[in-house]
Amino acid sequence: MKKIKLSGIMWILLTAILFASCNDMRLAEDIQGRWRGGLTTKDADGTKTDENITFAFAYTDDSDKDGNFTETRNGKATINDGEYNYKVYYTSTINGEYNCLLGDLCLKYEIQSLQVNIDSVRTEVTEDADFMERINAWQSAMNGTRYEIEREIKKEAKKSLYHDRFVNYKNWNEEDGAFNNVDIDDDQMQFDTDDAGRMTFTRL
Repeated sequence: MKKIKLSGIMWILLTAILFASCNDMRLAEDIQGRWRGGLTTKDADGTKTDENITFAFAYTDDSDKDGNFTETRNGKATINDGEYNYKVYYTSTINGEYNCLLGDLCLKYEIQSLQVNIDSVRTEVTEDADFMERINAWQSAMNGTRYEIEREIKKEAKKSLYHDRFVNYKNWNEEDGAFNNVDIDDDQMQFDTDDAGRMTFTRL
């Protein structure tokens, strides 16, 4: 009787593994293509960031991976110093490899492929600025002071963003990061994340 029970358990486990493997293979194929989603965050210092995130997946069916991907982030970070809002527009890209395992999407980033570019910096007077502050903003624009400040912000923003991205992707790799419970329904993909809850991406 014990042998029969053990054989039954092994058969159930084998069936479950094969079923999960087939689902993962189907997911790896279905996920190929381009997907876009949005994310809004706010740092402790008050900096608000709005991002459009695009994943481009290419299925390969290699022995050690399901495929390759490129992640592109187009974002706007708004920095408020009380009198002015500095809006920093940026683009970052990075490549990597992906695998589907038990319904999760496992990403491995190639850190050396990370690229960051600051597209532009724009300065706006806040709604709380009084009349004299608005006059000062106009004068700084006329004499070029504002553009010098924007150039400095652009330079520092690129260094800061690259550093933050580098650290985040490195930590993700070290922790074997993954998006959990991936579900694809027609042109929509949803998955769970550790920090942003359940996210929705649309096929492009």
